[in-house]
Amino acid sequence: MQTQPKNIIQWNLNGLHKNIDEIKLIINLHQPIAICLQKTNLKFDESPPNINNNQYATKNRRGCLRASGGVCTLINNSFPWEEIPLHTNIEAVAISIILETKTTLCNIYILNNFNFTLIDLENIIKQLPRPFIIVRDFNSHSHSWGSYKTDLTGKIIEKLLEQDNIVILNNKKQTRINPTNRNLSAIDLTFSTPTLAQRLHWQVLNEIYNSDHLPISIQFISNAYQMNHSTIKWNLKKPDWPLFSNLLEKKINSSEFTDDDIDIETTVSKFTKTVIETAEQTIGYIKPPSKKTPVPWWNNEIKQSISLKNKALKTFIKTRSLEDHIKLK
Repeated sequence: MQTQPKNIIQWNLNGLHKNIDEIKLIINLHQPIAICLQKTNLKFDESPPNINNNQYATKNRRGCLRASGGVCTLINNSFPWEEIPLHTNIEAVAISIILETKTTLCNIYILNNFNFTLIDLENIIKQLPRPFIIVRDFNSHSHSWGSYKTDLTGKIIEKLLEQDNIVILNNKKQTRINPTNRNLSAIDLTFSTPTLAQRLHWQVLNEIYNSDHLPISIQFISNAYQMNHSTIKWNLKKPDWPLFSNLLEKKINSSEFTDDDIDIETTVSKFTKTVIETAEQTIGYIKPPSKKTPVPWWNNEIKQSISLKNKALKTFIKTRSLEDHIKLK
């Protein structure tokens, strides 16, 4: 049985209501099983709007004069799930969802000036059934995960990561553009249990939406996942045939093929494997875009606008100039 990787999106969107169209775009582009949103800015007793019939688990901020903070996890309605109750004063929500086996997904947002402690974080972790994935906007900096500085709360998280029951998935890619000084930082963090981490692919998406944070993709690679060669094609746009021929000739003339290979089936099988391996090294595959459910409001103008905005993001990350930052806005 061939199964595609399951995708989870993590994003500090800075306001759920004003970003509904962006959420729909993300769902259409990435087909996630869950979207972990931070800083939803919903009122204390307010429920999230219905978005593509997704279900949700949410925790809104209490005791504020205006709507701010909060977390919401949107879950694809084709995946069974259940909420896990948490006892904490931190804005956090946890659910149990089936990846391959039952897995806990915990979504956390910590306000910039909220003074949390190591005990606060350990308290949440103790309540999470294993294996788990934790996604958080900690507003915490450390050189360890790609920030330009290390602050006090960053040191608290570094202390947490010294324990052997949790690992960080971040690869030092920046996740936020400061709209004031244009500094790039990495404050959106993803943790998991060690055994699960080996099967998770973490990536900052090169997509800029109506937020100063970039969305993050966390793909779960199932044991049953295999490359489907019926939908994979060789990348024949610019094949390096001389390199392919030379490398194949060297392999055939090497000790991989000897006079002892008398059995014709063994020889054919070994030769076929060698040709495919050489082609993979010198030519590579190209995978056609996955079929996505069309949406009535999608058109070429929107597609071009997204493309131009993402190109502007790439340019700004390279230059960090005020001019390119203005173009990005």
